[in-house]
Amino acid sequence: MVNYGGHQAKHRFGPGATLARIQKWAEKELGICDEDAIELGLQITGTDEKPDPSVHVGSLVSCPDCKIEFDLVPTDRINGAR
Repeated sequence: MVNYGGHQAKHRFGPGATLARIQKWAEKELGICDEDAIELGLQITGTDEKPDPSVHVGSLVSCPDCKIEFDLVPTDRINGAR
């Protein structure tokens, strides 16, 4: 599940799906325009943890639940650069 602006998008992804792929899907599903999407990244809900977009979702979950929830949040900027 991905949360953004009071909305949620749910989908099952295989363990090999990268966070970048999940984020792209969520942006489309939640109707986020490309200009806004550039400023966003996935953060594990309830934490400050923002895993790298290349991370496979399967490495972040454990059985038997095998579920994780993310929030789309503004990315950290350094001197205006991403």
